[in-house]
Amino acid sequence: MGTERLVVVYGATGYTGELTCEDLTRRGIPFVAAGRNQERLQALVDRLRGEGADAEAIAIDHNEAELRRLLHGRKVCINISGPYQVLGRDVVAASMAEACHYIDVTGEQDFMLDMKREFGDVARDKELVLLVSNAFHWAPGACAAAIALETEGIDTVEVVYKVFGRMTIASAKSTFRVGKRPQFEIEDGELRQIEYRKGHRMLVPPGESATVPACPMGTAEIVWFVDDPRVRKMEVLRADPASVGIAKSFVFMERLQKVVSRKRLDWLTDTLTDKLWKRPPPEDEEETRWTVWAEGRGSQVTSRCVLRGSKPYVLTGHLGGEAAERILAGNILKTGFVGTHEAFGARSIMKSFEKCGATMTEPADDPPEIRTNGKAAARPAVGA
Repeated sequence: MGTERLVVVYGATGYTGELTCEDLTRRGIPFVAAGRNQERLQALVDRLRGEGADAEAIAIDHNEAELRRLLHGRKVCINISGPYQVLGRDVVAASMAEACHYIDVTGEQDFMLDMKREFGDVARDKELVLLVSNAFHWAPGACAAAIALETEGIDTVEVVYKVFGRMTIASAKSTFRVGKRPQFEIEDGELRQIEYRKGHRMLVPPGESATVPACPMGTAEIVWFVDDPRVRKMEVLRADPASVGIAKSFVFMERLQKVVSRKRLDWLTDTLTDKLWKRPPPEDEEETRWTVWAEGRGSQVTSRCVLRGSKPYVLTGHLGGEAAERILAGNILKTGFVGTHEAFGARSIMKSFEKCGATMTEPADDPPEIRTNGKAAARPAVGA
């Protein structure tokens, strides 16, 4: 096996995997498209070679030994094979063993916390990037939060994602799995479990007048910022019409686990998703617009960073290519278990979003009004 192709995209034939391979092709970065189906991998590589890709297809069995052989001599592994609690650990372990920088697109907070505990010190000692969730969910919010925290005195951060568009099959599976496990926010500098029975809030997004429902989510931002001494409190909200339904499903699945094992529920939701969920079409610019904003508060100061764009899965593919390109060039600010904002710099990464048509503004309009369960609520005092 040659080593001239230093980047491996594992899980390359999925929706997001293909977008990542396409981004690497545009950048002229040689790569290996890897997974478990040689025929599908070869079809992808043949198509991308027609667009100028320097790529090869390699199918393997999913186990740590095979993964180590795949990653031997490589420099970057972009893992897009989930659910991550089922498939992710072997890829991380193989990457760390082969001194290969690791990147993934997971949205599973429990997996992130597990990898932080198990491999964070290994990655730091080997000066490797161990970067989970380098994706639309949840890297932009982390970058926006990092910029909000640049204002001295900020100790409370609220991050909100407003996004429309269909989830991929893999994203749907991960969302259902997340709902069957504890999810956390930050309170008094420590992880606190989210209680979905408390209902939802209504937010007015920056620059808009209509309210949208919003529910808290356990996210990567929480995992990355819980050790930041500046952060006393952090909450991440998903604000779109589906958020309330998702939160209600989390409560329902919590009740189901009293009579059905989590393993059985995982099998059931995975099976139903495979049968009922369809691969979404290519993203439409008008139908997949999104807004992400972070609002910081302190005892006497406030700050805000707002991002707007479209095509979140295209942005995820861009983030994979951008991270690989920077790692290959040695443009790494911090190694170990790190967020996108730490590894490459929040402002620098958000500047790269312009390639996908996204824009950043700061400071923004007045903070959005918060409503609780459809009724207007007084805005918390600054620093509360």
